Amino acid sequence: MALPSLNEIVGILSDRVGQPFNVPLQDELKVIVGYKRVNFMQQALEKNPDQRRFFQQSFVTDMEKIAKGDCDEIPGLSCDILRSKCKIPDPLRATYALFDFVGASDWSVAWGEAKPEFNNYFRKYNPYTKNHIKWFFQNGYLYLFNDLSAKKAAIRGVFADPFSVNPCCGAGYPPCMDDDKPYPVSADLLNYIIKDILATELRAMFPQPGIIPVPESKDTTPQPQTQQA
Repeated sequence: MALPSLNEIVGILSDRVGQPFNVPLQDELKVIVGYKRVNFMQQALEKNPDQRRFFQQSFVTDMEKIAKGDCDEIPGLSCDILRSKCKIPDPLRATYALFDFVGASDWSVAWGEAKPEFNNYFRKYNPYTKNHIKWFFQNGYLYLFNDLSAKKAAIRGVFADPFSVNPCCGAGYPPCMDDDKPYPVSADLLNYIIKDILATELRAMFPQPGIIPVPESKDTTPQPQTQQA
């Protein structure tokens, strides 16, 4: 079963309080769904990092050779380096690697992460890695060194704002994410978000019988469901 889009989610919520055509309410609900998703998803992934695959987004971004004036901003950086044309959205803060995949645009090869101060070492002194592309993420940009032939880079990760990937999707292409595409959240977490909004924000705005508040609990993280063979 495909996950609903953000438009469908806020449509369900507004319909539950008798406001199916209230567009300003639905716009406000989109913001509320967004920050609830970040909060609950971060808690869930801290406890179960293996569930990241349910929230991942992927895109391919263009790379360009860095201008000489930009090299001074990063210690140890030489100008034989590429930088993403767009600012890469910040990944969700969690005890995990920044991204789940950074590599070739056809997803065939993953590149290793390295600190910029090791740039010259990898390029000049290590015979095993001098021809292997390395990457690092700083100031919102992805940098590649050891090979200037990579015109694009593929990135997969979990991002706080699912719509923040759109500037990196490439000019002339449809956006990676919009309000009518499946919203990147697991079904059980989405159910919890809907219940929480109905019991808090919408209950305060539109008091109605039949909307039951979620019982208070010290642990608000939805527990993963075990699948039986």
